[in-house]
Amino acid sequence: MKRRTTLVVAGALIIALAAGWTVTRQVRAKPPEGVLEASGRIEGEEVLIASKVGGRVSRLFVRDGDAVKEGQLIAVLRSEELDARLRQTEAGIETARAQVRRAEGELAVLASQLGQARTAVALAQAQITAQQRQAQASLTGGLARRAQARKARLISQRTAPHAVHDAQAAVGAAKADLVRARAARDQAQRDVSRLNSLLEAGAVAVAQVDAARAGLDAASAQVDAAAEQVQRALAGLEQAKSGLLDVQLREEEVRAADAAVDAARSQVTLAAMSTLEVTRQRQQLQSIERQAQIARAGLAAAQSQYQAAVAARDELMSVRQETNVFAPRAGVIVHSVANEGEIVGPGAPIAMLVDLQALWLKVY
Repeated sequence: MKRRTTLVVAGALIIALAAGWTVTRQVRAKPPEGVLEASGRIEGEEVLIASKVGGRVSRLFVRDGDAVKEGQLIAVLRSEELDARLRQTEAGIETARAQVRRAEGELAVLASQLGQARTAVALAQAQITAQQRQAQASLTGGLARRAQARKARLISQRTAPHAVHDAQAAVGAAKADLVRARAARDQAQRDVSRLNSLLEAGAVAVAQVDAARAGLDAASAQVDAAAEQVQRALAGLEQAKSGLLDVQLREEEVRAADAAVDAARSQVTLAAMSTLEVTRQRQQLQSIERQAQIARAGLAAAQSQYQAAVAARDELMSVRQETNVFAPRAGVIVHSVANEGEIVGPGAPIAMLVDLQALWLKVY
């Protein structure tokens, strides 16, 4: 605050006035040509030194008549309320910093859990996909093998009875041929015996006897051939009967193929139900993602609170700096308004200063 006032200062100002008075007396005694004589006074611009904030004057570094420089510390105020608010903001900063650290820790843990959950989902999906493919391949193979087994069983069921019937018929025919061959051989044996008796009696020729013996040999050979044919027919019958056992084996193969198909279908069902595990893993992943989103929001809020607390502290520190009162310009302290220990309000004057470099003479 500036105002014009009459300056009456001791020291150099009094000397200046005395010198002026001496010059005036000399002028009055003998005024030079062109000089006007008049009365007046020397005035200066008075500056009120005040603080933006209120408080108790803790230290006052100047007295009346002290010359000060621009920016020189004049007084120091102390505000217990401001100090309390600063302590409160410092505590708020520490609390906000702890909340930020806690939120960062929670977010780091959730980020780790999120990575593990994503890996678990990917592994579960890969395992289920492989299991489904394997189960489907087993089912496809089982169905193909069952179809082959059923076809083989059908063929065996159709061919085995006919084969046995044909083999039995072949055995019967071979046995009949053997009976006829044996009867022919027996007849040839009797013919040879009869001709031998007649040959001894001279009733037949030797040639007839030789022909009968040759017929006997041929009949014996036919018996041997017929007997061998019977053995082959019996072997064919046994083989045909083994075909009936093959039908039973085909039945077992079909039942085994049916069981394999049922098992493969169960695997397919289990593989399809395994997708529930993937769903559960995905739900857990989504839950962790929501928690991470909440944690990020909490971190942002904690950071905002921390920044707000720091801003409030900086503002109070800026206000606290105003408790140090400095001289706005160089000059002389003409009056100390406040004393140490007094409480001053915001903008209340603490001292008055006059700039000796900005004096003027007011002439009436």
